[in-house]
Amino acid sequence: MVNGQKVEDGWMSMIEAIVADNDRKIRGDRVDLLIYEEAGSNPVLRPSYIKGNALVEIGGNRFGIRMVGGTGGDRDGLEGLEDMFFNPKGYNILPFYNNYTEDGEWVTTAYFIPANIAFYREGYVDKRGVCNIKKATEFYMQERINLEQSPKALVDYKAEYCLYPSEAFALEGQNNFNKVKLVEQISAIKFKKRNVPTIERGIFKFNYNNPNHKRESITGVQFIPKADGPIYILQHPLWEISQGNDFEPDESEEEYKDRKQLEEGISFNKMNNLYIAGIDGIDLGQQDTSD
Repeated sequence: MVNGQKVEDGWMSMIEAIVADNDRKIRGDRVDLLIYEEAGSNPVLRPSYIKGNALVEIGGNRFGIRMVGGTGGDRDGLEGLEDMFFNPKGYNILPFYNNYTEDGEWVTTAYFIPANIAFYREGYVDKRGVCNIKKATEFYMQERINLEQSPKALVDYKAEYCLYPSEAFALEGQNNFNKVKLVEQISAIKFKKRNVPTIERGIFKFNYNNPNHKRESITGVQFIPKADGPIYILQHPLWEISQGNDFEPDESEEEYKDRKQLEEGISFNKMNNLYIAGIDGIDLGQQDTSD
């Protein structure tokens, strides 16, 4: 106050905000600090970030800093942020070596703060202000269970309060699969305990028509259950004829095949177009046939 009047004082710094709905607006200035706020909701983030380099650098001489941050994201604004996050070196972003991944694998990304390590609700932090990660994780998992009946809301919640970067980018990014249906299936398996497949382990043993055990003498293969076997069976082959509805009560598939072979002379050796194997699980081949 000077003579009863308010006057500006201090460093006389200025903060200017720009609604950069068009990346051309990030031009024609020089700044010491350029902040891209709520970057996950910015559909023109990538070109804006690249053009913004001219605001903090002249002729290769850097005098300012660019900062990009935000939480979660929107369905139309994550692709650029995801690319920048997983490729920090390419965008000249400070790299962050961390293991904030579902399987604990160490990776180099941009900086990421999981929701469960910065949770400051009363009862979840000690006197030093350090968060109890285990307790915070249990809180967020319970919140997710509460939303299991609303898969779309669950996707949004996980993106906003993410424990892993993949959850932050689940709304869009480079994932072309149906996120909602995937979450519905995960919820059914994890929370409702439905559709949980029973995996059988064992080994394969080839059957031969002579004791020479040569490739040309192989007549078939047999699966032998073994607790620590390297072969995992989700579903045993469904023979064409066994897909009918004339099983006797408590009759196994083997008993059914034996009975049908005796009664009708049916040979069970066809599985046409029922199974196909490949590296790409959604590629059925050019002719859509298992032949």
